[in-house]
Amino acid sequence: MNIDFIGVKIGDVNSSVIANIDAESIDTRSSRWSLNFDVVALPAESDVKTIAFRSNNYERVSGWQSTFEFNPNHIEVLSIDGDALIINDSDVNLDNLSEGWFTMTHFDVEENDIDKDEILFTISYVEKGNHYNEMPFTLSSDQTQTEAYRGFNEIVDIRLNGLETEQLSIVSAQPNPWSDRTDIEFIIPKNGQVNWEFFDINGKKLYQLNDYYTKGKHKINLRRSDINASGVIYVRMTSEDALAEYKMMVIK
Repeated sequence: MNIDFIGVKIGDVNSSVIANIDAESIDTRSSRWSLNFDVVALPAESDVKTIAFRSNNYERVSGWQSTFEFNPNHIEVLSIDGDALIINDSDVNLDNLSEGWFTMTHFDVEENDIDKDEILFTISYVEKGNHYNEMPFTLSSDQTQTEAYRGFNEIVDIRLNGLETEQLSIVSAQPNPWSDRTDIEFIIPKNGQVNWEFFDINGKKLYQLNDYYTKGKHKINLRRSDINASGVIYVRMTSEDALAEYKMMVIK
């Protein structure tokens, strides 16, 4: 894959000019509120493994950048895909995977808030040996300065939190709020039956369905005619040994 990395000078993707209302340049790193990336291993059905990146404090973020490093003797990186974040080819430089690193940037024209349960992006790879207990990636500033931007006048650090095993979870409903239909994305850690229940704010059950799914990420489609209601809708997903809940808004 040949992806051209588009950016400006290393460590300064936003041109070092972050102006406040007085048009003053602010280039001071703040350590008080680092951007946290929580890394979760998604269920895998093949040799291809995928880890998801979430954040418990993705608030007022206008952008971030980093160098991702790994041991090229242990893994082969296959792809980097956006989820809640739109990741374009120009955001990632994969030209040096054989050397064990790639650079990644993401910037928005507005401040962005993303819920802690939503997946920001994923990295897929295959292992070259038995290294499944290791966290395959670390962050550095060797190529591109690792930093994030809260608003447009505060530079903060990025912290990478350890690798965890994915649990039964509802990832997102797109769109939400919704009026006619929505797609609910969810993850189950093992094969099995999954029961869905939908309730209004008074606890009245509006809709229920049950189906069998293989482990991994799936989607179900929900239509307004299925629940025949508007307002806040509570979603409950249960498997043999776990439960996940979610909240949606149906508008008229």
